[in-house]
Amino acid sequence: MEPRRALTTTVHRPQRHFSTWCHYHLRFFDIILLWADDAEDLAALSPLANERIVLRQGAQIPHVSRLTQTLLRQDANTNAALEDCQRRQMDWLLHIDDDELFRPLDPQLWDQNPEVSQLHFVNHEACPLWSADNPFSAIRHFKKSGRLPFILYEGGKSAVRCKIGARADGPHRFSLAEGAGFVSRGAEILHYGCYSYETWLRKYLNLGDFSDWYLDDFRTPITKRFHLESRNIIQDCLATGDFGPSESYFRQVVWDDEELLQGRLRGDLLCISDVDVANPSAVNTELT
Repeated sequence: MEPRRALTTTVHRPQRHFSTWCHYHLRFFDIILLWADDAEDLAALSPLANERIVLRQGAQIPHVSRLTQTLLRQDANTNAALEDCQRRQMDWLLHIDDDELFRPLDPQLWDQNPEVSQLHFVNHEACPLWSADNPFSAIRHFKKSGRLPFILYEGGKSAVRCKIGARADGPHRFSLAEGAGFVSRGAEILHYGCYSYETWLRKYLNLGDFSDWYLDDFRTPITKRFHLESRNIIQDCLATGDFGPSESYFRQVVWDDEELLQGRLRGDLLCISDVDVANPSAVNTELT
């Protein structure tokens, strides 16, 4: 029998192309469990809800730091999704964000030894453009995992067997009561984080003046310089009212055509040219 698979994500201020995200992933998952981050998000996402796209209000965990609040809510929502999957007798649950696409490479990737309780998938990072309306159709170049430094995360994402005792352990892993993890080459994650100036600016305006530590815990320092520099630049621009420095900063990470060509020739970049990665023409519902 084909393993039953579920996908879950927490959504805050969904973009118009989020409907593309949902319909794309319905090709590979039996159900999608969406957690609206607040009442406004719940209303915006309601047109997408159906038998296979299950929409619920996400956990309401207040915190001074928007970054910490997001991480705490994601864990709570993923754990609720695990409980839901156990009731539905789902076999696997994958947790990714709404700026990521799951890209299967092997149709047999879910048929693992029962002792394998967690599958880890590497992620590739989108090469930013200055502007892009729908990243899933505009972005075609990704920095390959392990080839170049990423400006954002490099830890991949994981799917877990829906067993009692499995719990979210941050956005990248699950903790297990039994079984082992396995790095799978059967799929990969395409990460479209900060794919344009507009999305980068929106992200760091939303996150605000967060601390230098994940979960505001000095034992887990934020090591990505881009993450901290983005926070600092946006806060400075807010203080002065001049966003010229933010534009100058982001232009440094935008890839031009020649850089993309050289990256491909060196083998540092993955070029996704097949329309099956994300096919907007197959989507009939858009968020407004």
